[in-house]
Amino acid sequence: MILYYTSSTADDTKSAPTDSIGGFVSCTELPGAGHNTLFSDIGLPLIRLSGIDRAPNTIYRCVALKNTTLQTVHAVLLYTQSGGRSQYRIGAQAVAAGNRVKRLVNQQQAPQGVVFYNTESTLSEYQVTLSGMMDTPAIVVDGQEMVLPVYIQSLLDLAYIIADILRPTHDVQVLEETFSLKIKNKKVDQPQPPQLSAVQPSSLVFVYTPIVRGVDQSILVAEELLPGAMLAIWLEMNYLPMQQLTSDELLELWFQGEEPDPLPSETFTLGVQYI
Repeated sequence: MILYYTSSTADDTKSAPTDSIGGFVSCTELPGAGHNTLFSDIGLPLIRLSGIDRAPNTIYRCVALKNTTLQTVHAVLLYTQSGGRSQYRIGAQAVAAGNRVKRLVNQQQAPQGVVFYNTESTLSEYQVTLSGMMDTPAIVVDGQEMVLPVYIQSLLDLAYIIADILRPTHDVQVLEETFSLKIKNKKVDQPQPPQLSAVQPSSLVFVYTPIVRGVDQSILVAEELLPGAMLAIWLEMNYLPMQQLTSDELLELWFQGEEPDPLPSETFTLGVQYI
């Protein structure tokens, strides 16, 4: 499954985020589904001229999701993850004959007939503290028993062993002072933390403390997608400026040798899941 920009011309071999507002499906793949590959940096605070913001509050992008596998995929889900002051929503529609999508006049024009959804998903994050005695020959991870190496003599040793086991599917940090593991799921379809327990009899226990309870707000955009088939994915970014200055206020700051407070950096990821 690959994401492509859209372009104003059919023979386009390269494209840019600002031009990706519908039209023909480009030959250019998105180098990543992050903020800078889809939207421009907001940068300096907005300057208010005659009470009107120079920059628009809402802009749109259109990309094409293509099934590049050799088989039909099912239950195609989209979700977003973001940070900063912007809010993102997603809509989807079919790609017409000739690999075309109705192109917008400009990036501020909302596409017609597209329903947008809030698809912001958060990942589960837990702290798991080990307590008791290191008196078990094996532990159970998500129902699978794992015999521990003979050199494991302390809770800290065990914490590092568990971290190595979980890292393929989780982001794990060992907190040595408290014999704890900070565990974050890598995918939104993992709403629950890994289940850890000691083989009994043992005094070893694992105490779970939720840091962030994951929320999955992904939307189903296709029951199935045939090999080579495409969907048009529309993205809406509504950004909320922290500071709006008149041109006179901005000049006054510069004369005083000061700079306006910068906007926080934006992070954004468009995620795709399918069976």
